[in-house]
Amino acid sequence: MIFTKAQFTAALDNISGPLPSELFEELLDSLESSFAELDTKVFNTRVTTSSALDTYVVFPVAGTVTRITSVINGAITVGDEVITFKKGSDSMGAITIANVGSAAGVVDSLVPSTFNTFSAGEAMVVSTNGGGTGGKLVDITIEYQLS
Repeated sequence: MIFTKAQFTAALDNISGPLPSELFEELLDSLESSFAELDTKVFNTRVTTSSALDTYVVFPVAGTVTRITSVINGAITVGDEVITFKKGSDSMGAITIANVGSAAGVVDSLVPSTFNTFSAGEAMVVSTNGGGTGGKLVDITIEYQLS
């Protein structure tokens, strides 16, 4: 539960008397979720369709990748573009941008559950397969929870 300013103020106004422990537990839970949000960082990178290439993202601090989102900047043709995310040679998973129905602004995402924890200074590999033609840019957002 997240407290409003009025609820927090009312709780503090009552501090002169005994308060139920549940109130403090809820307040602590509320603060914990706020602190967790502060520990989330976002990294951005950009790749291009039509070329089989590796791009690297270096994490400056230790943590876990919790979500990866892509958005394409135009339609691709011929084949699907597959973007694979790896820790070394181990795959965290892939995002497939289908050429059928592709258009600027189409969003795809991945929630990795394996090989997604990195040490400070470690790099994540972003590999494109070059399957989609047209040389469109793909912007990638990586959400990262600090350890």
